[in-house]
Amino acid sequence: MKKKNNKEIKVIDGNIPFENIKDEKDITFVVITKDEKRLETMAKYKIKITTTTNLPFTYELYKQDGTELNNVSLGEAINQDSDGMYLRNIETAEYEFGYTTDETDIYQLYIYYPTGYDT
Repeated sequence: MKKKNNKEIKVIDGNIPFENIKDEKDITFVVITKDEKRLETMAKYKIKITTTTNLPFTYELYKQDGTELNNVSLGEAINQDSDGMYLRNIETAEYEFGYTTDETDIYQLYIYYPTGYDT
């Protein structure tokens, strides 16, 4: 079982700025509704993590389910953007929030640094 990280990470306009996570190897983030209020209708969401490919890191994305963390990554794809830069994309399946109960989804992202990058 993976451990949970207790450091709070701020998300700004749907993005986590690199400066907020540059020294972290595992990151916890939470998906909640705006203002943490119950929705009036059902909403669906996916998580997409995009990184550069110039460093040989590996990534695992887990969703908390009670006391367990389940790997929710559908795999990785390497794509080239319009500027010619290669980007790694990691995506999840689609999840949904209902409107009958308050809901919060908790995720844990693990970043594995190869030997030589972990100092």
